[in-house]
Amino acid sequence: MGKIIKLNNLDEDPPDILTRTGPGGLFSTGYLHDEPALAAVDDDETPQFALTSRKHGVELGTSKSGETVQPGSNYRMIGVVTDRRLIVLVGNDDGDRRFAVPHVDIDQVAGDHSLGHGQITLRRCGGTEWRVHCGKQGIVDLTAYLSHASQAWVRVENIVDEVKRMLVRATEQRD
Repeated sequence: MGKIIKLNNLDEDPPDILTRTGPGGLFSTGYLHDEPALAAVDDDETPQFALTSRKHGVELGTSKSGETVQPGSNYRMIGVVTDRRLIVLVGNDDGDRRFAVPHVDIDQVAGDHSLGHGQITLRRCGGTEWRVHCGKQGIVDLTAYLSHASQAWVRVENIVDEVKRMLVRATEQRD
């Protein structure tokens, strides 16, 4: 079972899943092995959502080949959606695995939920897909945010590219 937590710009103390490490005990699942999830967030990023999954992790790849990364029995998959990227951390006894995709690299976003859990599917530029397992409550808000953020970052990149082209032309004409 997983969760989706809307963070509201961390007005309150961040939830435990972002700040704690360590394995779980007899009746609880732990967090991450190496460092808390917030350590993966850069200082100039703002966390928007946190995702968790106790049994499922992330599937990466194309329709023909891929890799499934699941958390160890005493750990979790924790995802952090910031204003710039999606970070996925998968805890294990041997250490955590970290994956990240900038919003500008996201082509399509889809959300799906079944009886027990939800899943977001990100199609990246170039055809690879990420399927991140998470909770089902809040999946509509999460997919809407990722879709809008990726479109906004693509527009920003296009504007920056156009400004660069204009500067090159202006420099050539000046010379």
